[in-house]
Amino acid sequence: MQTAGYYAVQLPGTNYTVLNMNSMYCDIDDESRSDHAGEATVELNWLQYQLGAARLTGRKIILLDHVYAGSRFQGEELNKPECAKPYFSMLRDYHDVVIIEVAGHDHYADLRYHSSNNVLDLPDPAVKFDFHNILISPGVTTWDEQNPGVAYFEIN
Repeated sequence: MQTAGYYAVQLPGTNYTVLNMNSMYCDIDDESRSDHAGEATVELNWLQYQLGAARLTGRKIILLDHVYAGSRFQGEELNKPECAKPYFSMLRDYHDVVIIEVAGHDHYADLRYHSSNNVLDLPDPAVKFDFHNILISPGVTTWDEQNPGVAYFEIN
């Protein structure tokens, strides 16, 4: 594990890599240390490297994080703009590598995907595609007058 809280795990016997992100560096509500001594940039560079290496070696990526990039159901942005733009750019550029992102932070379950067009102020690609498949898993603790959430999925 890296000391900054983000790390990669190769799942034995598979071509899958789990990348655990420390999304607190990009949390728009984090006022404790606004720049974390540049750690957000270091982590995004690490992510770029991991995605590129996965593409070169034919591996697929599962991303894990807490505060997910994008907006809540009310439209409130969750990441600082200086993090969101490079993050979505990487996810869009490596849409063939990233299988799914699993995140938390909210107290409801949601499954989302995004279109490649109209992503922040990034130029639209020539061919439209979907990317950034994200499962938002509900929190199990109460917070801000919300009930604990539990999701149950059955595979047939």
